[in-house]
Amino acid sequence: MPNDATKPSTTTEHRLDAGDLRAFLARDWASLRTRKDEHWLEVARRRGGEATLAAAESLREHVERHAGGDVEERRREDLEALIELKRRIDAASAQFRR
Repeated sequence: MPNDATKPSTTTEHRLDAGDLRAFLARDWASLRTRKDEHWLEVARRRGGEATLAAAESLREHVERHAGGDVEERRREDLEALIELKRRIDAASAQFRR
C-alpha cells in the first residue's frame, strides 16, 4: 500500500509562477465581463428567476461540502460581527456630526 507521499493529489494544486501571474493579469477583463454578462442575460431570458435560485443553491451546497464546520453558526457570527461594525461606525460618525 503506498504511503501518503506517493499518492496522487486529489486537489487541483498548481504552483503559480511569474508567467502564469502575468498571463492572468493580461487577460482582457472587459471582454470577459461582457461575455459573462451576455451569458447570464441569456440564462435569465430562458429560465427567469429559477436560474438565480439554482445558482445560489449550488453555491450554498458547495460551501457546505467544503467549508467544514457549522455554516449556519458561522453565518450568525458574521452577522453579529457586521452589526457590531455598523454600531461602531455609527458611533464614530456621530462624533463628526457634533
